[in-house]
Amino acid sequence: MVNTYWFTLQQMAHVHFGTPGAFSDHSPASIQLGLRELHGKQNFKFFNMWAAHPQFLEVISRHWTMDIYGSHMYILF
Repeated sequence: MVNTYWFTLQQMAHVHFGTPGAFSDHSPASIQLGLRELHGKQNFKFFNMWAAHPQFLEVISRHWTMDIYGSHMYILF
């Protein structure tokens, strides 16, 4: 949704994906730009389309077995 130039601006943004419609798997998205700080709990959203990717299980398996180094909080995050 963005390009390399947009990343160089280092502008905070938040995208909220709404509930899919009754006859489609598309979701409306609202984008807020220029946020200073996000407040509140940010929920993780899992979309079933990810599981349909041909390398889904391979990618998940590779990352779950990856060694992470750093502080305990960094490793947890």
